[in-house]
Amino acid sequence: MSMKHVNRKRDTYFLHEGKTKTGKPKYFFSKESEGILLDTIPNGYEVYENPNAQVFLRKITPQVITNEEVQIV
Repeated sequence: MSMKHVNRKRDTYFLHEGKTKTGKPKYFFSKESEGILLDTIPNGYEVYENPNAQVFLRKITPQVITNEEVQIV
């Protein structure tokens, strides 16, 4: 079963794996269900959907402000 994500416009995107020019893996979402599909999200990545409903796979960024600091404010 391949990894799927349905965005707010009800479009279905499939997670693909490709290779860069240097041979490193790259991950991307596409509406096409053909190609090298992944079953799970790679470690250290998260699904991100921008306000225009485009779907991306991006690296998880470390949290700058802690939950304790948010509660104080």
